[in-house]
Amino acid sequence: MSNITTITLGELRSRLAWLKDLSDDTEIFFGSGDLTFYRAKTRKYKPNSDTPMLINIEFNEIYAVTASFPDDEPA
Repeated sequence: MSNITTITLGELRSRLAWLKDLSDDTEIFFGSGDLTFYRAKTRKYKPNSDTPMLINIEFNEIYAVTASFPDDEPA
């Protein structure tokens, strides 16, 4: 696996600052609408601390199989 791409929480907060004034019933979608939020998980802590240093936000992909292959077709 190559290096993972990260941003700081401060950068994420800055990019999403305009969201803070929206109502709680405002709907959002992820990706092109094909992702669902799964969970946020701590992956690494600061040395000698309970403070998270690396957080992983996970998504699930929604997809539908729309093609069949020759081996899948009835004889």
